[in-house]
Parts: sequence; C-alpha cells; structure tokens
Amino acid sequence: MGGADEQRNSANMKGAALGKDVLGRDIRLYSADGKRNVNPDAQLRLTFSSPPTTGSVGKINVYDSKDKKLVDTLDFSIPFSPSPYGNGFTKANYTDTTQYQTNIIGGLDFYFYPILVRNNTATIYLHNNKLTYGRIHLVEIEPSVLKPEKGSFNGFNLERPWEFSTKTCRPSAGATRVVVAADGSGDFNTIQGAID
Repeated sequence: MGGADEQRNSANMKGAALGKDVLGRDIRLYSADGKRNVNPDAQLRLTFSSPPTTGSVGKINVYDSKDKKLVDTLDFSIPFSPSPYGNGFTKANYTDTTQYQTNIIGGLDFYFYPILVRNNTATIYLHNNKLTYGRIHLVEIEPSVLKPEKGSFNGFNLERPWEFSTKTCRPSAGATRVVVAADGSGDFNTIQGAID
C-alpha cells in the first residue's frame, strides 16, 4: 500500500484525528488526543506527512493522569532483539530490562519490537496488560524516538501530552461473545487482549 493510501486509510480509521506535537506540528493520532472509551489493548499510531524512522535513544512513557504514576515505559536505548529479524527463543529474561526489549504474552517472555513503521505511520506497541479500564492516560514521547523524513517531530511531554481514556469496564465475566476489531469498535483491539 502506498503512502497516500495509508494516509487516507489512517484518516478514515475510527478514532483517528489530527493532533499537534509540543510545537504545534500536525500529526494524525490514533487514538485521537482526548478520545474516550479506548480499549486497553489498543496500539497507538502516529501518521506523519513523510516516512519516519525510529531512533536508538529516547523513551515513550505512559502515565495515569490521576496521580501521574508511570504505567509503562518503552526505552529505545535497549535493543529490540538479539536477532536483526526480531526473532528469538522464549527464554527472555523479562526482569532484565537492559539487555533486550521483552514483553509477556500468555505468561511467556518474548523479545518484541515496541514500534513498527510502515510507510508514514509509526505503530507503538505498549507492554501487554499495562493499561487498565476506566483511567485517563497521558503519553509522553521524547523527540528522539521518531524522526520524519521531512520536517521534524517535537514529541509530547507532560505539559502537552497525548491524552486518552480507556473504557470504564471490561466485558462481563459471563459474556459468551466478545468482538475483536483493530479499529477499536469492538470489546478488544487484539486477539491477545481478548485472551488475556
């Protein structure tokens, strides 16, 4: 899919909207800044006017707005994987957050890429089960995390965060059917979120 097609699709994605970084530069955000009722397993997407590259330093921090408690951190100074292709065996040491990026999936530790870039869109994958229901979350992204091919990205900070709130509650424990939809219109955005 080409860059123009991706921008058009991102623009039409449910919950996406034009946002502004710290210096007021336009970026399409999903979930939109200020969006309510976001699934806790949603990925975060930023679509730029040109393809971005990821940096090898900087952090993405997510805070609970009530007490500014740190909920999740992605540190880009930590390599993604011992393999340039991202694969590895499942004996990652999740408690050693200094050697490689890891994420717990189904109770097992895996190496993972916390951000993937396709055309003009960077998709951020937070650690599983870090966002909770009924909370307002503030996202802080240091400028060194992403660099668009044209122009600049000045990030988000706690004075001008990217903000969204999660749905108030999960589906009931007795639910016989749940809906998984990547656009956020279902009970979960991912199959893994539904399983967890």
